[in-house]
Amino acid sequence: NSRYPANGAVRPKAMWPVIGLRHPGDRVTMSAKCMSSHGIDAFTVMKNSLAVDEILCSYEREYKPQIPVQPKLTPSTGLSLPHWFVEESLQEYTRWKSGKWLRTATRGSGQYKMSSYGLDVDLDTSPLACAAACASLGLPVALLCGDRVDVKRSSGRILELQEEAVVLGAYQGRLFYRLVSQKSEGGSLMEGGGRAWFWDESEAVEGGLQLIGEGRGRSVVLPKLNRFNPVCGGLKVVYASGAVVRSDLEIFDGSENLGNIPLGTIIPAEDIIERRLNSCGVARYLINHETLGRGWISGRIRGGKEEPIVEVIPFDNDDDDDDGDGNTQPEHYLTPEKSANEWYKHYVAAGGGTESSSPISESFDIESLDEFQALLSAGKIHGLNDMDSDSLIASVYGKLVDVLPHFSDGVECSFIDCASVLASASPKDEVKDFSSSIDANVHEVASESLVHVIDRLPSTKALMARIAM
Repeated sequence: NSRYPANGAVRPKAMWPVIGLRHPGDRVTMSAKCMSSHGIDAFTVMKNSLAVDEILCSYEREYKPQIPVQPKLTPSTGLSLPHWFVEESLQEYTRWKSGKWLRTATRGSGQYKMSSYGLDVDLDTSPLACAAACASLGLPVALLCGDRVDVKRSSGRILELQEEAVVLGAYQGRLFYRLVSQKSEGGSLMEGGGRAWFWDESEAVEGGLQLIGEGRGRSVVLPKLNRFNPVCGGLKVVYASGAVVRSDLEIFDGSENLGNIPLGTIIPAEDIIERRLNSCGVARYLINHETLGRGWISGRIRGGKEEPIVEVIPFDNDDDDDDGDGNTQPEHYLTPEKSANEWYKHYVAAGGGTESSSPISESFDIESLDEFQALLSAGKIHGLNDMDSDSLIASVYGKLVDVLPHFSDGVECSFIDCASVLASASPKDEVKDFSSSIDANVHEVASESLVHVIDRLPSTKALMARIAM
């Protein structure tokens, strides 16, 4: 299947760095490229344990004789689930069916799926959310869910062999991806590299991420934020030793020293191409210099007292809407959302974002909690008790997740794909072939798993409700 090579064979590892500070004034840069979890307090753990116990007791009642407290009352039959659990199950069904959210583990997640609080995420796969995350990276175009990208930078270093990644979606303003090809020797796909992770702006510098093919964003230009295109009157070199111009955003041995701009030099605003943070959090400016050419200079010294190297000259704003020659000033984009909204207008005009829900998808709409509860009651396989029926359904769903196409590290699969396979396996279901792109082997897996109960299956809609539970 499409999972990373050592799935199930090598446990992901979390390395905790140990940093030694030897001299007074030594500093450590805390990168923003991390995820953290404060864990779960004891009260919540106990509350969750009691909630799980309440659900499991609902199944246990089937096997224990019910002794009525009052003689006139007859014991209830069938599975009686807590009301709060049914409501949460309906919310889960709606989330899954919408197709907008993608649930996945990340490189920070623990060994067991969906068990790391704050580190397992629900990614927003909508074009607008992805565009906003791309705007925060300073990308010229939007990378949407499913786009494939050549990755040439990682964590402040240029890769000797480029990697290939697929875009998953956005979470907390970050664009998440998953590596699908890693050619480097001893690649980390076996120890978590195949899990979801996100890019920062230093990796999205020009040439760092290259879209493979046309992409799903229809080549619509994404407006850059002001922090990447600083609105100022220019830069003045204020450091005594001048400003070193390097060929790369990062400051390492492979970054060629192009020369030095002396103290007091003023770099005009039209020669400032971009402002961007590198992997160490140092603000760098991409400039055009008349003698040294195109290169990067730092805003401050890295380390020590972090003395400023250049000073931003305030923009001379005369409160007019033009630049004096009758030309309108370019619009400012202060937030990723504003940039994404502007991009989305042109994206829709180019024919994107017009996908409407299909009649097949609409046939699985659930209008009320009562309807969902009725589907749960009807979703049991005839001839089996609730526990055996749900165990079989869960087992079949797990097998489908293993063989169906997915981006989410095997946590879940597409609602429509799952419904299509289950409908094709049921001889009584009138709706067939939702998705013709599903491999025949997937249908074979479903048929083999359900062959002994094939004539006792409930409707596909009821099965999907039961799976969401």
